[in-house]
Amino acid sequence: FHVDIVQAIGKVPIALDNVDLFSLTGHKIHGLPGSGLLIKKRQVLLKAHNIGGGQENNYRSGTNTLALSAAIAKALRLVTAQQKDNYRHVTTLRDRLWRYLNDNPHLYKINSFFKDNPYIVNFSLLTRKASVVVEALSNRQIMVSSVSSCHSKKEKFSAVIYAMYHDETLAQNTIRVSFCKENTLEEVDELIKGLDEIIEGLKQ
Repeated sequence: FHVDIVQAIGKVPIALDNVDLFSLTGHKIHGLPGSGLLIKKRQVLLKAHNIGGGQENNYRSGTNTLALSAAIAKALRLVTAQQKDNYRHVTTLRDRLWRYLNDNPHLYKINSFFKDNPYIVNFSLLTRKASVVVEALSNRQIMVSSVSSCHSKKEKFSAVIYAMYHDETLAQNTIRVSFCKENTLEEVDELIKGLDEIIEGLKQ
């Protein structure tokens, strides 16, 4: 079977022994947009969608862009080599935000599980609309999202959060914070300060 490992590669250990194919995209690991990989076991047979010159062992005719291939290879080497250090750093960032959210249960409901991947924290606002808070944070140059970027054009609320609680209000007012190795504790503190000031300001 096939596994999309784009949110896990370079972040958490991945067991691929029983996986037939896996794929990832370059821009999620600090590579260039427009690059990606599909890796398969030798015994897995694929049928080409495009026929032509027979490049890529007849799987994908056409010449790959060298810059994209080199960039994703370099990015993959870096994220896997730095995985443990990056994980520890991002866990520190997640813990700082988690403590703040946990200390304010009248304002936030944490939807993530503490043992989950620390690179993403999802929570619901209990007293304010997420769309308003996300826009206000954006005006402060703090970028978070209220829905999955993959479905941002068609989702009115988080289907996952709705499935968890069967509560449209919680599902409509989720905020998703994504961390990476380049984020800092100071930026987390700015996010916390922004949430405090924005939510307090909306009361007035």
